[in-house]
This record gives sequence, structure tokens and C-alpha cells, in this order.
Amino acid sequence: EEKKPMLKSLARKVVTSLGYEINKRPPLSENRVGGVRRSGHVTVYEGEGPFHDLYERAQAQTQMGGSDNQLRRQRHYTLTHLLGNALVQAEGEVCEIGCWRGLSTYQIAQQIKDSGTQKKLHLFDSFEGLSVYQEEDLPGNQGVDIEGIRSMVACSLSDVQHNLRDFDFIDYYQGWVPDRFPDVASLSFAFVHIDVDL
Repeated sequence: EEKKPMLKSLARKVVTSLGYEINKRPPLSENRVGGVRRSGHVTVYEGEGPFHDLYERAQAQTQMGGSDNQLRRQRHYTLTHLLGNALVQAEGEVCEIGCWRGLSTYQIAQQIKDSGTQKKLHLFDSFEGLSVYQEEDLPGNQGVDIEGIRSMVACSLSDVQHNLRDFDFIDYYQGWVPDRFPDVASLSFAFVHIDVDL
């Protein structure tokens, strides 16, 4: 126990010699992040009100609010942050491969709209759920209700278009990946989000 103050002092000296300082984070007054109860450490996106507003609007629009969790929210924060950089720094269109009900698509489309760019969003999905499982898709999934899983992630093209009705710059490509990719072979892309299950 007597070594702890000495180790802290040594650590502080090392950090200070490198030009940094150690600051203790003040306690949080609220234990919720965008409506999600959390425990443990502070996450990078907690103070990002505009992100949470967009994410929650997208959840409501795509009927995905019931499955919100901290990990998914963090992943979507990262997605929107990376997209924001690409929209201002890179030439080309935007593409999403796999959309289910359109949760990430809605956020991507809103960011494109807010950016004032003229980029189109190219959206690829079967709109039928997952394709027939091949042998390489099955390891570790023995005894799983494969047909149930395949149909669980199905959302029709018309339902997705309804969920994304606020955006008139989305081109939809219905079909299996990668069969429809030749349709955009002449285009270049600033950002591609790939979210497929197999």
C-alpha cells in the first residue's frame, strides 16, 4: 500500500516530462446516454447532442427503437463521424451495401442532405433477407433456425423506401450482393458502408 503514492508520483513525473498532465474526470450527474442506460466508463459520444437527435429520429423512422443499445449507438456514432469527414474531403458518391430497415441509411442520407453536397446515395440490398446459406456460412451455427434468421432480417423495398421517403437522392439496387455492382462500375465513391450478414 505504501508503494501506491510513490508509483503515482513516478507516473506523474513521466507524464509531465512528456508534456502531458493527468486530470481526474469529474463524476457524471446523469447515468444515461441518449436514452440508453449505461454503466462504467464515459464514452466518446456522450456530449454529441446532434448525433443523438439524428440517431433517435432514424430509430423512430425505421421502427428500430426497441433494439437500441450502447454498442450499436457507438458504432453509428463512428459511422456518422467517418462519413462527415468523407463528405468534405473526398470526391465521389456515397454507397451503402445492406440496409435492413434503413437505420444507418437514414442517418447517412440526412448527413448528405445537411452537407449541401450533390452526392447521390446508392443503396444495395436484397430486400428479401439473407441469401441461401452456403457451407462457409454455417460453421458454429449447427442447430440454429437458419430459415428463421434468414427471414428475420427481411424488409421489403417498398417499406425501406417509405422509411427513407424524406430523401429523393437515393438510388435503390435490389438484388444479391455483388450481382448489382456492375450497375455502378463507372462511378467513384467517397464513402462506402458495408453491413452484410454473410
